[in-house]
Amino acid sequence: MRFIGWIFSLLILIVFILFYNLRYNPLHNELIKIKQENLLWQSQIKELEGKLARLSTTKEPIFKQTYLWDELFAGPASFSLTQPAQVMLKEIVPRLQELEGEIIIAGHCDNTAIPPELQSKYNSVRELSFAKALAVLNCLESWGIAKERLVCIGYGNIRPIADDNLETGRVQNRRIEIIVNPF
Repeated sequence: MRFIGWIFSLLILIVFILFYNLRYNPLHNELIKIKQENLLWQSQIKELEGKLARLSTTKEPIFKQTYLWDELFAGPASFSLTQPAQVMLKEIVPRLQELEGEIIIAGHCDNTAIPPELQSKYNSVRELSFAKALAVLNCLESWGIAKERLVCIGYGNIRPIADDNLETGRVQNRRIEIIVNPF
């Protein structure tokens, strides 16, 4: 009887060792590996949080120039720069080339309807403002500004700087902004 008790104890020990080696030990090793990965991810998260904190405290643009549509284009339906507009824009090209950073060409509109001759091509004032900004961007690129630095945005009428209920305000809201942000 005693012999059977020893065999039973030995069998229990063997089953425990098998269970430990086949089931528990791999799980334990996986847990250790997951903890190490977790520490790695946590360090990467802290690094990204630091970068995000630096980005969220964005610096002021290093250059900003605003032009009214009336200064740049022959009319509301025109996308060709007038000769005086080309002269004005060419004057800032050397400055843009010497500055480091992305160059944002932002188009803005007022709250009036799209001119009838453009309604078939543009569904919204945002698309129209983008097209006006793109015309300026294309000129800057043709004058030697690296295309990798140029960004085009059409805001439409969502960022007015003057009262859209007055004609003088609408004129001010129809504008192109050229902004250089540091990298």
